[in-house]
Amino acid sequence: MKVLLVGNYEGDRLRSMDRFCGMLLRGLREQGVDVDIIRPAVILGGRNKWLGYFDKFVLFRFALRRAVNARPGCVAHIVDQGNGIYAGWVAGPNRCIVTCHDLLAIRAARGEFPRLRTGWTGRIFQRMILRGLRKAGRVVCVSRATQRDAERLIGKSEVIANGLEDFWKPLEAEPAEYLLHVGGGQWYKNRAGVVRVFIELRTNTNHSPKLVMVGPELDGALAAELKKAGLSGEVTVSNGISDEALRALYAGARLLIFPSLEEGFGWPILEAQACGCPVVTTDKEPMRETGGEAAIFAAEGEWAKAVAEVLALEPEQRAALVAAGIENARRYPAARMAREYIEFYRRNLE
Repeated sequence: MKVLLVGNYEGDRLRSMDRFCGMLLRGLREQGVDVDIIRPAVILGGRNKWLGYFDKFVLFRFALRRAVNARPGCVAHIVDQGNGIYAGWVAGPNRCIVTCHDLLAIRAARGEFPRLRTGWTGRIFQRMILRGLRKAGRVVCVSRATQRDAERLIGKSEVIANGLEDFWKPLEAEPAEYLLHVGGGQWYKNRAGVVRVFIELRTNTNHSPKLVMVGPELDGALAAELKKAGLSGEVTVSNGISDEALRALYAGARLLIFPSLEEGFGWPILEAQACGCPVVTTDKEPMRETGGEAAIFAAEGEWAKAVAEVLALEPEQRAALVAAGIENARRYPAARMAREYIEFYRRNLE
């Protein structure tokens, strides 16, 4: 079996997608699969964003076809649905699969989230991606929630849940007095909700943890809210940190607050649980699927109350919640994910 993983543009620095691709690459090699990786190189895109599109969607077209033709009979595995356009470039769609992590951008472009507005260029781009996904031989989704969207918008799909590498594990450290949030600036990560939960917690309870947010700097409106509440100095924003630093933050946090409005899978939930950090997250899919019975789920408006309840747990109650989280994370080993993909290749494409 030969597999060609089609990764993301180097200039986009999509950390989670790069991590997924690297984990799958290592897992397949450990299982004895002949696997290579190709990704669009930064050739002209170092100058500006628009030339990056030329790298990704003009120059890479020829590079991808050459790579597939040089590996007769290989499986071309596009590891990110955002590159669904590439599926139409691979000769023989029955030898192409796409991993679909979420369809939120496509759904937004279709008007499924009334609060969001996608520009006309964005709508055209997402339609192109959707057409490419429909040309793929097979689609794999990382959760049942994503599968429901895929089967409505694309067609038949299967679920292979994301894996978690052994790197994510507890460290010998006492929990510190901070709450943790991990997530980018995308609307569905709900950083505004995180800030407002923190303000409510500090204003209406006797709990006084600080807040650490891993991701980009807060926008002006959220910074102003914190300043008005007198809490600007109580929030630390860390961006571009290493996995080692992130693991230490998980291990030391009182809890991870993860009030996402939407997700494809919810990787930080598992990372936190594996590192011994309790999780409070949104009471909807896929958070329920990923967090299992070991996360605390709360509806919008109830997050601060749920956080306060976890902070008030007795030591033995907290220890039980931590142990349940570690056990839940063990359901998602990276080796299992690789084996399921190998079986999928054989069952559908050989």
